[in-house]
Amino acid sequence: MTAPATHHQTAADEALARLYSDARDGAGGFWDGGAGRLIGRYRRLGEREWAPDFATEHPRDLFGPFALWNVALLARDLPLPEPTRLLAAMQLDVLAVAPPPATGEGGVWYGLFPALALGGVLFDRPRAVEAAGALLSRWREFPGALVDLHHCPVLIGLAALAGADPAARALLARETERLLAAQDSAGRFRLPDWRHAHHQRWMYAIWALAEAARALGWQERARPAIARALAGVTSPARMEADGAFQWHPGWWWVRRGPLRLPMRLSRNNDLFFECHQTFFVNAVAAYRAVGGGPEFDAA
Repeated sequence: MTAPATHHQTAADEALARLYSDARDGAGGFWDGGAGRLIGRYRRLGEREWAPDFATEHPRDLFGPFALWNVALLARDLPLPEPTRLLAAMQLDVLAVAPPPATGEGGVWYGLFPALALGGVLFDRPRAVEAAGALLSRWREFPGALVDLHHCPVLIGLAALAGADPAARALLARETERLLAAQDSAGRFRLPDWRHAHHQRWMYAIWALAEAARALGWQERARPAIARALAGVTSPARMEADGAFQWHPGWWWVRRGPLRLPMRLSRNNDLFFECHQTFFVNAVAAYRAVGGGPEFDAA
């Protein structure tokens, strides 16, 4: 049983070494030492030429914080190299005092809040935890409830705070109930989100349910919901024979109040994203973490 753990540790160490290598040294890293953060993207310059993008992303926007809270989840399960822990703590300190992001609420709930909450707890950064708590008043004002699957990572942040904050725990329970109630028999989470059929949004919901279940002790409730979602996404309609996932169907139904409206989006629905494959692997791991069986391990 030690071999898989060793393999996972080696793979994690290699990934973290790349993630936290200097983005300016030409090796494909993402760490911006001058700003104390992970950058969120590379710009395409040519057919095989890419360059780190330091200019267009605010420190609190989207993918840098998204990467950070995933590093924090990893730190819960595997030991991190000390340099990685120090750099993660540095980024949390930057995020805790940075001005509001430019991208609006999506960047707050997708990346910033779970990074501050989960990272602050796991890396012992009190200022980050305090900043996460301050953001909760913003959630109550807008959007006020979980209406967009892109915001599901807010449950991951709430789960991190729930042990010490009764208000966070109550909010976590309310939003988890909302997510569970939105699931249909095919496994889809039909919040009033016009992109609810997108693969990555299913995965965010699964991750969020698993983290919420662990914090609330709701494993028995979350497990069948996650199993339905995984069964839906691995159906022939969504997964190719070679294991590649469809990004989204050509059309689907969206609920707007009492109405069901058709949504058509045939452009780019045949694109392949490596990150979507890894999102599924993480979703299966989340299922196993709440007591799920091995039925999706080979998918």
